[in-house]
Amino acid sequence: MPDASFSDSLDTKRNKRNLIFNYIYHKDTASKPELAAAFGISLPTIAQYIADLQADGLIMENGILDSTGGRKPVALSCNAKARGAIGLSLTPDHISAVILDLKGNRIASDIRYIPFSLTAAYRESLGKIIGDILVKASVSPDIILGVRISVPAVVSADGQSITYSHVFPEGLSCRDLCRDIPFSCSFCNDATAAGFAELWGSSSKNTAVYLSLSNTVGGAVIMDQKIYPGSNYRSGEFGHMSIDRDGIRCQCGQKGCLGCYCAATVLSSDYSNDLSLFFSALDRHDRHAETLWQDYLDHLASAVQILRSILDCDVIIGGFVGSYMDPYMEGLRQIVSSRSPFHENASFVRSCRHKQYASNTGAALLLIMHFLETV
Repeated sequence: MPDASFSDSLDTKRNKRNLIFNYIYHKDTASKPELAAAFGISLPTIAQYIADLQADGLIMENGILDSTGGRKPVALSCNAKARGAIGLSLTPDHISAVILDLKGNRIASDIRYIPFSLTAAYRESLGKIIGDILVKASVSPDIILGVRISVPAVVSADGQSITYSHVFPEGLSCRDLCRDIPFSCSFCNDATAAGFAELWGSSSKNTAVYLSLSNTVGGAVIMDQKIYPGSNYRSGEFGHMSIDRDGIRCQCGQKGCLGCYCAATVLSSDYSNDLSLFFSALDRHDRHAETLWQDYLDHLASAVQILRSILDCDVIIGGFVGSYMDPYMEGLRQIVSSRSPFHENASFVRSCRHKQYASNTGAALLLIMHFLETV
């Protein structure tokens, strides 16, 4: 049955083109007769839209489908190689990059341990990693949608400056920093991007809280596959959620912030600042590591229970610590369950899918999502 909204409100050619493309994109394969039936449009009109999308390289023929009567129809699919998006991640000590194709598949990645600095050399290094990864992926610059840069910071609504950060200078301009990158660039919060990546392509859950446990603690609230930004674009700043008003003083000036108890550095600082060394010690049943871990889980469980009580949705554990969490999830769930006023089994707590390049991937996917909304 045709979608009434197609003819009633989405009556421009661009909107119809967008709906047809997205139908094919999300179905993987479709035929012209199927599209004509889905949207209540004649086959010749559908053929015109398909020809237009093929001219732009966005749709390609992909074999023959089974016949439902008459001649077998040609299968139409999205050409994933038609566009690409670059996600760049900046931290105090390294730069990493990924290129995704239009379907969100990672084509190439790179990481370089270059400390952040406001110097011409650092700016040049950003341009260099972008140029090198294009060569590595054998991707033409002409198909790149842009570069989205994930940073541990609150960013402006237009993504062009950093408005709050304990890591990077407040007021840092994206334009100034990225002058050696030959594409349009914008900032996004690293935890928000990583959270978005977690739900991309997920058919089971469309709403979740992402708790990022890296050297800083942050997060994201995703509702119906959309990021909830908050009134001041500070949604998901869970690192400054106080869990002990008489606790450790945070760098923000307050006491008992979650970041003081659940940052990755809480675990790694006694192990040469190497999180893998901590988890190796934990697996060897090192007494100090086990003591740190139990205290860490206790505070993490408190945070999870608070987030569950407020938003009543899945809680995804991500960030540096999240990438190691799979073997330890049951222990966390048991603590969370023991504190639930609703006697839940805490199956709503799960570890992240993206163990590496999570924020880069999410940053690039945000560009792809915008393209899908506007093609």
